[in-house]
Amino acid sequence: EQDRIELSRKEEEERILREASQVQTNALQAASEVASGLVYTEPMPSTWTIPRYILEGGEESWRKIREQWHMEVEGVDVPPPLRRFVDMKFPPPIMDSLR
Repeated sequence: EQDRIELSRKEEEERILREASQVQTNALQAASEVASGLVYTEPMPSTWTIPRYILEGGEESWRKIREQWHMEVEGVDVPPPLRRFVDMKFPPPIMDSLR
C-alpha cells in the first residue's frame, strides 16, 4: 500500500513539473498562438538597447539579481535582468498603464 501511494505521489509530481515546464515555455504567447501551434523562429526587430548603467553592472551583479528574484535563464546572448519597468525606457503611455 505504501509503495502504491509513493508511486502515485511521484507520478503527480512529474505531471506538475511537465505542466510547469509547458507554462514557462508558452508564458509570452497568446492563447490563440499556442492553440494554433504557432512557433516563432526569428526574433522581432527592435531598436531598444540596454541602458548603459545596466550594462555597467556586469555579470556578477546580474547573477545576484537573478538569484535574488529566482530567475532562471537559458540560451545565448541573454540580456541582463531589469528590476523595474522604468529601466526598460518604455514610452510614457505604456508606463502610465503599468502603474
